[in-house]
This record gives sequence, C-alpha cells and structure tokens, in this order.
Amino acid sequence: MSEPVERSWPPGPPQPLVPGQPVPPTGPDPVVWNVKRRWIPRLGADTLWNRFRRRFRKTFRRAGDAAEHGDGCLDLGDGVLAAIAFVIVLLVLIFVILPALVAIVDVAVLLVLALGGLVARGCFRRPWLVEARDGTGRVLRWRVVGWKASAARVDDIRHLLADGIVPVDAEVFRDPALDD
Repeated sequence: MSEPVERSWPPGPPQPLVPGQPVPPTGPDPVVWNVKRRWIPRLGADTLWNRFRRRFRKTFRRAGDAAEHGDGCLDLGDGVLAAIAFVIVLLVLIFVILPALVAIVDVAVLLVLALGGLVARGCFRRPWLVEARDGTGRVLRWRVVGWKASAARVDDIRHLLADGIVPVDAEVFRDPALDD
C-alpha cells in the first residue's frame, strides 16, 4: 500500500488588507512587518548614502570612458611630457575631483534640507510619516504629529501587526491584491 501524496495547490488570489481586520496570510510562513518612522519621505527608497555612491560610480564611469578614447601614439619631444602631465592633471580634475566635490555639496545640501525639515516639523507641527512594510509589497501608512507620539505609535503598530491585526486607522498605501 502506498503512502498518500501531499499536493500543494497554487495559492488563490491574495486577500486585500482591511483596517480593523486580521492580516490575511500570504503563504505558509508568518508575515514579518518592518515598522518605522520615515525621516525624509520625499527620497523614496533612496538613502543619502546610496545617492552619494551612485554619483561616485557615475563619475568613475565617465572617467573610465574618457581614458579609453586615446589612440596610443605618442611623439616624445620637448615639452611633450609636461603637456601630457598637464592634460592628465586636468582630466583628473575635471572627471574625478570636480564631480566628487559636486557630490559632496549635493549631500551637504540634502543634509541641510533634512535638518530644515526636522525643524519645520517641530515648529509647524507637520506630521511624521509612520510606515509598515512586509516582504510582499504591502505598505500601510499613518501620519502622526509629534516626535514622542510617533515613537509611541510605531510601538503600538508593531504590537498590533505582531498579533495579526491591521490597525483601524491604517491607510492602505499599496496592496498587490488591489493592483488588478
């Protein structure tokens, strides 16, 4: 007599998130939510460090492209070595140092704007964006006024989502089940 065969059926369509209801399962594994307060919501998924690295990579890519366009023929005469050294220094200045300075200034401007945003949030009572994401692309958001209130709300949301409940006041920002 043969043993029964376990069959795994394809999962049905995902259930949408409904505030105040239990979190619908997405598979056999438990759902892990990442709940955090967004510091600079306008950058999206890009961080300051990623932006800085992307600028540096673009700079070195341009410098590498400029270095590949030589024909390899050199005529050694009076002053040619000095001219070559001058051109090399000029190319390094134009393709490496100048873009690096621009990237550093860009990061400095972003930091000043972020600091200004923090001051504006405190002085003008602009709400903090609290966001909860899971691994399937579902995103819940809340707008909370005040630093301490947003920290407390992050803890409350973590506990509710750990218990499997979508908080009642959640704004469903993105849900793949509703992307039909």
